[in-house]
Amino acid sequence: MKDFIKLVNGLRKTKKGRAYLFWIFSFIFFLILMIYSRSIQNMHTNNTTSNSSNTNTTKSLFSYSELLNNNYSFIYKINIDNNTYLYEGKRLNNKSIFTFNNNKYYQENDNYYKFNNNKYIKDINPIKFEYLLDINNITDIIDNSYYYSKTDYESGKKVYNYLISTNNINKLMYNNNTDIDDISNEINYSTYNNSLNEITYNLDSLCKYIDNCNNNLVINIKYDNIGSINKSLFDGVEYE
Repeated sequence: MKDFIKLVNGLRKTKKGRAYLFWIFSFIFFLILMIYSRSIQNMHTNNTTSNSSNTNTTKSLFSYSELLNNNYSFIYKINIDNNTYLYEGKRLNNKSIFTFNNNKYYQENDNYYKFNNNKYIKDINPIKFEYLLDINNITDIIDNSYYYSKTDYESGKKVYNYLISTNNINKLMYNNNTDIDDISNEINYSTYNNSLNEITYNLDSLCKYIDNCNNNLVINIKYDNIGSINKSLFDGVEYE
């Protein structure tokens, strides 16, 4: 220890030595920071796993039963490395009409049609990360997430904050079993009068693992006109 102190004091006497000391202590600082961050991340991952079966607690926090009737208007905003994909439309049961990239689409079950020459022509599914956008999958996502906090606003809005591991969400989306030691993804559920009306996913860890982005993935979902979509919207739709 005395030799180390003597070495440090010697280095402090020269400009080059002080530079060496700066880089050495900076390395030690960031090493400690990385170890601490990894410990916190492991704790979150373990909590996600250990609490995934605690469904009664998480389900009772807010209501989304009206959304499960699949009658609402929606806005899906997907941001991948600062590139934004926007979908706006209305859904009723197994059908939806929406716009994307200035094009109009009609969806029925797993079939997608693009509007062209006054009719809908069969097309590929333009919706990215569709699994995460489908309200019918919300139960599975919540069941495999870990609730850790809530924020209340004077307006009556409440935001419930969850964590979900890349392992869990990868299993749900792709049915792949993985064992990734990585930072958990965050999901925020916003409610008004205890009813869910907005979801925000921060999925940086997942999207980098599945190679869909370089840095970040944020998905925002907004619901409106819940229970007010009339079937006449879909009357007379022609497609081939």
